[in-house]
Amino acid sequence: MGHSLVAREALGAPGRSNKLGRPDPRDNRFVEEIAIRRVTKDTPDLMIPQIQNADAWQMLVDDDRAVLIDVRTETEWRSIGVPDTGATGRDARFVVWTDEHGQPNPRFVDQATDGLHPDTPILLLCRSGVRSNAAAELLTASGYTNAMNVIAGFEGPVGADGRHAGGWKDSLPHTTYRNG
Repeated sequence: MGHSLVAREALGAPGRSNKLGRPDPRDNRFVEEIAIRRVTKDTPDLMIPQIQNADAWQMLVDDDRAVLIDVRTETEWRSIGVPDTGATGRDARFVVWTDEHGQPNPRFVDQATDGLHPDTPILLLCRSGVRSNAAAELLTASGYTNAMNVIAGFEGPVGADGRHAGGWKDSLPHTTYRNG
């Protein structure tokens, strides 16, 4: 099997570099490749730490450097709600991974990591843990060494009854989305 664009750039092939000397995530091909990588499976998955909701919350409480980033769409934030991290003294960040039409956000890394040190604990959350894992892969490939996937996501996996359960909103603080 051939190497994907991500693998080629991670191995030092020519291309733009970011401030950490990693492949530049503003190169939309890089973001698109990460976004589809789970489908094509042409390279092995990066080893992204998987963290449960309660452990993510405890990390946010215990480590004032830890940041929660919700990567769902704005429609999801508005219609379903968002994590409320106010009790930690810091707000969650809201950065879309893909837009409403599934198009990757070419500025994701810059928006998600603005002001963060490369070893900042970054907890990524989506609906059920799939998009956030891909986002964690991109951050890791971009030089952020402590990106983690909140595995159950905001809503949790779909149960036998067809409903989501076991996510952040079932047991941890959440609220309505307020833009700005």
